[in-house]
Amino acid sequence: MKNIIFLAILLFTIIGCKSQTTNPNKNMEHFDIGKFEKLPTNPETGLLILENGDETYYLKGANNQGYIERIEKKNTPFTIVKVFHENRSLLTKGEEFYSFRIGSYKEYDDIGNLTKEINYDQDYKFSIYDLAKKMKEEYKIDILKKSPWFKVMRDKIDSVVIYKIMIYINENKYSNTKNFNIDGTTGKIISEKILSYPKE
Repeated sequence: MKNIIFLAILLFTIIGCKSQTTNPNKNMEHFDIGKFEKLPTNPETGLLILENGDETYYLKGANNQGYIERIEKKNTPFTIVKVFHENRSLLTKGEEFYSFRIGSYKEYDDIGNLTKEINYDQDYKFSIYDLAKKMKEEYKIDILKKSPWFKVMRDKIDSVVIYKIMIYINENKYSNTKNFNIDGTTGKIISEKILSYPKE
């Protein structure tokens, strides 16, 4: 009799655990291709316009599996990036500033459980907002405003994390550029120089 009770309890436990791991998370995000069909298109950029003015587009993932959605925040260099599983549930979500990842990137399994989180700002004690304040106050350059005439990057040189900023002096792709290397920990200017490029 005790063996029967034990087996019943064991079976109940296994079934309970299985149901907990296979039930999808009700709050998980799904890719809805239908919403894109209802959005107007910006004739200048070719991107779809969201209600808040941000612009978005999507594409199929590698080997046509899953989807990738990118949301470009209005008039800023911030982009939200979402990757979806083949079943259209959210796989990863994070944010980019210019071309590099910032903040926390979160990864989920196909039923919505958080499986991994990476903080891309961890080594940068001098934040992008600290950097923006410095560039605006000292050089009258607003890197938080979207512009084709400057670029911001992150890099690591000899174990030192840095920001790289390149500015077209005459707002022309053939013009000279002013280039900054800035310490990503202290905010100190490591180098500041003007580079010239030959015309094509």
